[in-house]
Amino acid sequence: MGATHVIQRGGIYHFRRAVPSDLLHLIGRTEIWKSTNSRRHHDAMILVRRWSAAFDQLIFQVRSGFVLDAEIKFAVSDFLRIMLEGFEARRAKWAERDLNAEELAKTYEEKQQSRLMALDRAQNLRMKLAVSQEDSTVTRLTDYLIRTHGFKLAPDTDQYREMRREVAAEYITMWETEAERAVGNYDTPYDLARRINAIADITSPPVESETPVLSELIEPYLIAKNAEKKLQPQTISDKRRAIQQFVLIVEDKPTGQLIAGDIHRYLDAMRKLPASPATSDKFKDKTIPEMLAMAVEDSERQAEGTIDKKYKEIKTFCRWLKSNKHNPDVVTDEIRFVISDGQKASDKKNAYEVPVDLEMMAIGLVAVRIKFNKKGVVVPNKTFLDRPERHWVPLLATFSGFRLEEACQLLTTDIIKIDGIWCANCDWYDDNGNAVKRLKNINAKRIQPLHQTLLDLGFLEFWNQMKVAKHERLFHRLTPNKTTGKLQANFASWYNGHNGLTDYNKLKAPGFERIFIDDDPLKSFHSTRHTFCTALGHTDINDRMLSDLMGHSKATIAGKTYTKEQLIKAKAEEINGIDYGVDFVGILGHWDDWH
Repeated sequence: MGATHVIQRGGIYHFRRAVPSDLLHLIGRTEIWKSTNSRRHHDAMILVRRWSAAFDQLIFQVRSGFVLDAEIKFAVSDFLRIMLEGFEARRAKWAERDLNAEELAKTYEEKQQSRLMALDRAQNLRMKLAVSQEDSTVTRLTDYLIRTHGFKLAPDTDQYREMRREVAAEYITMWETEAERAVGNYDTPYDLARRINAIADITSPPVESETPVLSELIEPYLIAKNAEKKLQPQTISDKRRAIQQFVLIVEDKPTGQLIAGDIHRYLDAMRKLPASPATSDKFKDKTIPEMLAMAVEDSERQAEGTIDKKYKEIKTFCRWLKSNKHNPDVVTDEIRFVISDGQKASDKKNAYEVPVDLEMMAIGLVAVRIKFNKKGVVVPNKTFLDRPERHWVPLLATFSGFRLEEACQLLTTDIIKIDGIWCANCDWYDDNGNAVKRLKNINAKRIQPLHQTLLDLGFLEFWNQMKVAKHERLFHRLTPNKTTGKLQANFASWYNGHNGLTDYNKLKAPGFERIFIDDDPLKSFHSTRHTFCTALGHTDINDRMLSDLMGHSKATIAGKTYTKEQLIKAKAEEINGIDYGVDFVGILGHWDDWH
């Protein structure tokens, strides 16, 4: 790498620099890797020097106690969120009360009064700011946030004054938002930008209507869907947000007035809307009509796969309206959203380039095993020793074609030997018949032979260690996500990186794949399956056998019915025919060498 922090790979120069330990909490990774997109050394060095100087400045600021602007913005906006959630929780308790007509009218008056008080607070603070008058509440809040977040800001510094201005601005936003919410209006700039779900509330005496409006049927629809099939909380939330966005675009009209033209209008708007308005300075606090009127670059728009997924939910919602006699005439099945190249978003991922990308994967897996101690001596990385999935999951996917969740959820009892061939059993159940795993679909259930390279790398020795330690799962430190229940979340963040905003900065934290393999956005962990599939396609493999190995269809191969042993042997021959041209064993060594 050298003192210039530049490295050439594939003819392209890259900036690469190690992150000091005291910056890891901000950057989230041990290295920064960024492509200059240039093959000319002179042009690349201009960018490298500029980025290196900016990084030096960041190091200086952190070590001198300087607080980053992004840290201040996060602390203040998080305070605003917590306060509004508190108001909302209190309102939820009000909504649970069974009120008579007199109490209902009184509640309506109280909420109107709350709105006026909130607006008065916001207006008073605006007036003070206009004449540069300090507000004691804002000062106390600023001091409180400085203490709770451990910021080193003296009251006579410019940063302290900037933070106080941030607190004042968010304080005004809080009261203006609460003023509208108090009377049931959740179409504020704050709510529209963040897609916040309104809690059902009584804001005025009810008005009878012949047909309900769309928004009134969102919760009944979700309850019905959850009754049909138990849904994860995150799934319910995603469905709710998709339908709420639909209602915002087509307007909250009576269900009987929903027509095919509204569906076309929704799809047209979805093609134009940005992907993440709440995290973009350009679109933050903008309503949907305002965003539609803006110039949205192609790179800022939602992925077609995302639009397709949301539209499928809208079609299901409309079918439910039709089946429940809310709108017998609404038609969505004939209105299709066609992705430009006819592919799903996951299918657009590129395969890894063989052998260069896979060689970099092997080198990267060696690099994460070690670290330098304070004396500059290479020692084993304890994180690697405690996280064997970071070694084995990429290799299992590369050599046996496992999906990420399939590899992460493997049990020690899933590793079996059939007619002398070591395999991994990919299904739902443990040895007691309990469904403790999940599959994408029924076709994903299969017994997958293990490539000889995995055995040569010491996979069976690792498996035996987990058995002796009496771990139920091979990768026992992976824990289910609280909302989705999947085991892959932490590993996916480590491998793919954080694609969204981090807590305290707007840097996109690169993962293992970006640091060591490639910074191509169309490459991710799923690229291992594409690589596996491509390698199989280079042989004379039967199409149905290929589908079975990929978990895409059941195993009646080209009209021929195999016995279990014959099928395993045929699959093992195809898998062991894969040769990526990389000496994985020579680069990585045996598992026991590191344990």
